[in-house]
Amino acid sequence: MKNKLILTILVTLILGMTINVSAANYKDELEGYGGLSYYTFDEDKVGEDSSVGFFTGIRKWNSDKLAFGAEFNYTSYDFEAVEYDGFYGLYYYNVDVSLIGLLGTLTYKLSDNISLNGALGYYSYDVDSYELDSDSESDLGIKFGIETAMPLSTNMDFVGKISYRVLEIEDADFDGLELSTGFTVRF
Repeated sequence: MKNKLILTILVTLILGMTINVSAANYKDELEGYGGLSYYTFDEDKVGEDSSVGFFTGIRKWNSDKLAFGAEFNYTSYDFEAVEYDGFYGLYYYNVDVSLIGLLGTLTYKLSDNISLNGALGYYSYDVDSYELDSDSESDLGIKFGIETAMPLSTNMDFVGKISYRVLEIEDADFDGLELSTGFTVRF
């Protein structure tokens, strides 16, 4: 499953970069977007090294090249934790984790179908387990990346994104790569 998703995104990026479309004037247009993301995490303390989630957002083009917007990211996963208790020995339990991001975004269009993206925002994660008390923490994080678009119609594109997220909440390092694919609609 993971390899198919990664391969699909890479093919989309390559195709998107080879398509030459006429220059479009997006000034003063709103654009909604959304899709699926594959998240990786650099550190084992978050409990898992990858997860699948979704993103959605809106941005307003202030010029032909520059847009500002807002984005929502969500992913969740579960893992089996192991702890040692001097009385009971080793015991195993399931932990559910969700990571939510509310971000302000900046997009700079390099060409008709390639853009640079940056985002700064508030991330929170929730940990829930029957064996442990629920925990919720939050902090600021950033991400930056590149996006390519393949036009499907005059107001809709198929997009592929590669971003890197920099985020540490408490002692858990959520830094990692995000591979995303989805659609944009201008209105």
